[in-house]
Amino acid sequence: MKTTRRTALFLMGSSALSACTTGPQFVTRSDSDPFEGGIGGTGIVGTLNGFGSLLVNGLTIELPDTMRVRTPYGRVGVDGLATGQVLTMVANRSASGYAARDVVIDYAVVGRLAPSGGQPSANALPLRAAGAALAGHDLRGTRVAVSGVWAPGGVRPSLIEPAPDARDLIAGTVLRAGDGPAQIGNVELRASGTLPEAGSYAIALGQADQGGFDATEVREGRFTELSSIEQLSVDGYLEPSAS
Repeated sequence: MKTTRRTALFLMGSSALSACTTGPQFVTRSDSDPFEGGIGGTGIVGTLNGFGSLLVNGLTIELPDTMRVRTPYGRVGVDGLATGQVLTMVANRSASGYAARDVVIDYAVVGRLAPSGGQPSANALPLRAAGAALAGHDLRGTRVAVSGVWAPGGVRPSLIEPAPDARDLIAGTVLRAGDGPAQIGNVELRASGTLPEAGSYAIALGQADQGGFDATEVREGRFTELSSIEQLSVDGYLEPSAS
């Protein structure tokens, strides 16, 4: 089955996602069939494709002076945004479309870039089809921050840039087989405290090594204000599932 990238718009009620018993409504978007419209309190997860306003998932998002921009390492200015970064944001519906309220630059992995089985990797996480994101630069052995979308077998990078912090990072869905260790992708997470449950989105900060990732801090979830979000626009890959 071909792995396909799609953007989905999920409409939610005022209850939490786990309380939706009838399941969310959704529409999918291809490049030839963009969607528009929506209601206030929109959570958006997608790749930044252009400026003027922010262009993410086919949506145009205005940048008011009150907008806050941050990374997992802390606050940054608007000039920290770059085409190819994956953003998680909350936007309010405005008269002209959407206005960003909070913007988070989401790195999939921050660490040392190294070859692995003929393809680049960072923190032992395979980077699939990374040539375009590297733009011909040989960054092997340097510390980088990788923006991209998770796909089967690793991350498909959309931007590889210099690491903004000395701490390594890995972020994604937590996986766990039975009583086995918690993982993000193929990387084992190790932490002194309790790790998030399987299926949770987590950001781990710490130090990567050959055997996995020693997390000194683990944060769970993408949005801190889910009660105010009434719809989601999410970019990602469809993949085969056994159920």
